[in-house]
Amino acid sequence: MLVALVDQPGVGAAVIELLLGARRPGRVTAAGYRGSDRDLRRGHPLVIDASLKRAAAVSASGDAGARDFLRAHPI
Repeated sequence: MLVALVDQPGVGAAVIELLLGARRPGRVTAAGYRGSDRDLRRGHPLVIDASLKRAAAVSASGDAGARDFLRAHPI
C-alpha cells in the first residue's frame, strides 16, 4: 500500500520507483529526508506491506493518522 501526500510536488515517479524497489515483506519503507539538525527523518511517501495494512488502518485517527503505528514499525 503506497501512502503519498498530494502537496509534495517534488515527489515524482523516480522516488516512487526507488521506494517500490527497496520494499521488503512485512516492513514499512519510507522516504528519508535530512532535518534542519541534519538527522535523517523518514516521511512520505511510504510503502506499507500488505500484511500490515489492517493494523495501520485500525491505528489511524484524526489528523495524527497512523503516526503511532509508524513509530512502532521502524524501517
